[in-house]
Amino acid sequence: MVKPDRQPPQRSCIACGSKADKRELLRIAAPKDGPAHLDPTGKSPGRGAYMCRECLASGRTADKGRLSYALRRGVTDQEWAAIAQQMTAGAR
Repeated sequence: MVKPDRQPPQRSCIACGSKADKRELLRIAAPKDGPAHLDPTGKSPGRGAYMCRECLASGRTADKGRLSYALRRGVTDQEWAAIAQQMTAGAR
């Protein structure tokens, strides 16, 4: 018996709400006892939130608090700067 082709998992960008395949979006992980960071593997422990590259590059969620809401904790300016730096360095 032939298995039907599986659809890749879908996720929504927390900033603009657009849906895309999980691998096309960037995951930001926030472990309980560590800083929030860009998660290139998608397997880091802790709460995660997905964002498209355009929204992360423009910092669209920084002023609205959507990232903090999705991660269920605050994101400091240093963490946000580190995430932006990882993104521009081509972490994925």
